[in-house]
Amino acid sequence: MIEEAELKKFLYMAKLSTYSSGKMSKRHANYLKEYKFNKDSLSYRDIYYGSLIDAGFEVVCFEKLPIWSMAYRGGMTSCLVESKICFSFLKKALENSEISFPVRGPKLFEADNFSYRNLFKGSIFDFVGNELILYNNEPVYLKKYIGGIITHYDCSELTHECNSVELF
Repeated sequence: MIEEAELKKFLYMAKLSTYSSGKMSKRHANYLKEYKFNKDSLSYRDIYYGSLIDAGFEVVCFEKLPIWSMAYRGGMTSCLVESKICFSFLKKALENSEISFPVRGPKLFEADNFSYRNLFKGSIFDFVGNELILYNNEPVYLKKYIGGIITHYDCSELTHECNSVELF
């Protein structure tokens, strides 16, 4: 299986190489958008629908077996700022992701008149969170996410402790 540090490092590289990199997603006929990243025996896939408000799913596979996932939904909540400008700021925040929790962006990132906040509970193995963007101290973007390790066998094979996460 994969160790925690290896999973974090891989997720960190995958995130920096996909959406936050500014690369265009692959577009499918059914409006699905997709990013992929592979390194050695690990693969990452991010699929989503929508633009201003989107819903999606990320999965990491080890030797083609899904071992980690995250679901998310959210987006623009206000017209106080152009969405293109807001999403450009979001990509900057995500580029500053922390390897200790490379699921979304850092706990706090500020630039110009924007502020990004990532509030989460849990660990890379079991988590729930919200990311919020403020423009001139007014909320303009909100995304909710949840995820963690996928287990295919009995619990005796787990190499980590699962933390119960309380919803906020």
